[in-house]
Amino acid sequence: MIRHIVRFAPAVLAVALLIWGAAVPAAEGLPAFPDGADIIISLNGADIRSQPSFDSDMQKLLSQLDDEATREYNEFKAKTGMDPARDLDAAAIAVYLPAPKADGTEGDPDFLAIVRGRFSPAKIGAYVESMATKEGGKATQSTHNGVAVYEIVEPGPGADMAYLGITNTSLVIGNRKPLIQKTIDAVTAGKMSADPKLKTLMDGVDMKATLWAVGLMPAKPAPPAADPQNPAMMPPDPTDQIKSFAFSLDGKQGVNLKVDINCKDANAAMMMKNQAEMLRGMAGMMLLQSGANLTPEAATKFNQMLQKIQCNAVADKVSVAFILTQAEKDELVKILNDLKTKLDAQAKAADGSTTSSAPKSPEMAPRPQGPAGF
Repeated sequence: MIRHIVRFAPAVLAVALLIWGAAVPAAEGLPAFPDGADIIISLNGADIRSQPSFDSDMQKLLSQLDDEATREYNEFKAKTGMDPARDLDAAAIAVYLPAPKADGTEGDPDFLAIVRGRFSPAKIGAYVESMATKEGGKATQSTHNGVAVYEIVEPGPGADMAYLGITNTSLVIGNRKPLIQKTIDAVTAGKMSADPKLKTLMDGVDMKATLWAVGLMPAKPAPPAADPQNPAMMPPDPTDQIKSFAFSLDGKQGVNLKVDINCKDANAAMMMKNQAEMLRGMAGMMLLQSGANLTPEAATKFNQMLQKIQCNAVADKVSVAFILTQAEKDELVKILNDLKTKLDAQAKAADGSTTSSAPKSPEMAPRPQGPAGF
């Protein structure tokens, strides 16, 4: 479904949600999502725009787009009259998880995104219709409470469907029409959510952080216990034993990462802690493998920063914290950018040596990557 939204509504908008969207401040209450959301994600784009390197980083990102992506980006701005860097003010995403079925399988989740800014319903609607037709699908317009709603159908059997509601100040995107309609009713009335479940999710999370996410996970059947006599029987995945989580990443002054997870029991919490420490160890191994590309000083500093990742488990709760000063953050970004530059140069040299005698297939050409950063 996300792929479907990206295709028709289009990719630039989805990227803009992550780059330029600004979270609704806590003082304004929660977004007008219908009751029952299990996961909420929000990003404060104002923090990102305030970074000294924002303008130069965006220029680098846009300059590294391939020709097709550049054309689509410029076409999007021209046809919709919307500049994502200027016209998107706030964004939040809600996910509605299905209850596990009796056989242990899971259904597809529902999702909603509310984007606030300055929009032209007519121009955006025309663009959505033209893109749907171009891709062999169809976009049908209707209205709800005076708001234009587009039903977007992907081509082919068993096609996915998406819905897009547009006002002058809001975009509402989702995969089920009733959710879209309820959200439009709340948005146009200027209401905020009063869902006690959502409010419970927010307890303890810093809603002013650059990025935050909270979630209540549906209960899952207990997996079979690991059999030490049967190596093929893997231990249960601790991520299936998560009851709830809260995540925040603040990048205004350095880096302040905090993750709190409530697990089903103490055993699951310990497994989660061990996995977090294993990931930290894997990062250290990657450092050793790239040692030839880092100066000894940079390798030492990078390893010191890895040791700042703190993992703790108490009863059924796991906490992960990672704090860097602004100077340490700048140093880490420089190390990663220098490493990326060296690896890209090596890859380019290796690619040139293996393809000098044959033309490169467009499908095999490496896609450019953006700069490392936060």
